[in-house]
Amino acid sequence: MNLLGRSGSGALVWRRSTATGWESKAVPSVRLAGPPAAAIDAHGRLTFLARTTENALVTGWLDSPVSDRWQIATGPDATALGDPAVGLDISGKLCFLVQTSGNQLLHGWQDTPGSSTWHTAVILQNGTGAPVLIAGRPGMGQGSPGRLVFVAPRPQWPAFPRLAERARAGSVAVDHIAAHD
Repeated sequence: MNLLGRSGSGALVWRRSTATGWESKAVPSVRLAGPPAAAIDAHGRLTFLARTTENALVTGWLDSPVSDRWQIATGPDATALGDPAVGLDISGKLCFLVQTSGNQLLHGWQDTPGSSTWHTAVILQNGTGAPVLIAGRPGMGQGSPGRLVFVAPRPQWPAFPRLAERARAGSVAVDHIAAHD
C-alpha cells in the first residue's frame, strides 16, 4: 500500500507499507498548497495531481508499478483555487476536477491512457450552458454505464439563507460528465 500526503511545510510525503511496517520514501521537492489526489493509472503506476503554492497544478507518476523513481511535470495548464479530485474514465484515461479561481468546475483528461499530455474544459450546465460553479473540493467516481460523476459543494446563495446554510453544511451539486475522445 502507498500513502501520499502533504507535510505541515507543504512538502510531498510518500510512505509505503512493507512486511515490517511503514517506510518513508524519497520524493521530489514539490511544495503543495493542499493534499495530493492519487490514483493508479492505466499502466498500474501510482500517480498524483496536486495544487502548488502558486495555485498551479503539478502531476507526478512512478516510472513503473514497482519503481521508487518519480517523474514530475507541471500542468495541466490551470489556475486552481481548490484541490483536485482524480480518477479513471472508462477508457483508462486519468481525469481530474478542480475549482478554478473563478469558482468554475474545470475538467481535465489525458490525451491517451498514461499520457503526460492533458486537455481541459470548464464544465457547463445542461440547458443553460453557464459554467458550473462550486465552492470547494469536488469528489468524483464512475457511475453507470461508465460515466464520470461528481459531487461538489455549491456556492452560497445570499438571497436564500436556508439554501446557503445547506450549502455550507455540505449540500452538493451532482451531475455527470459527458464522454470525450
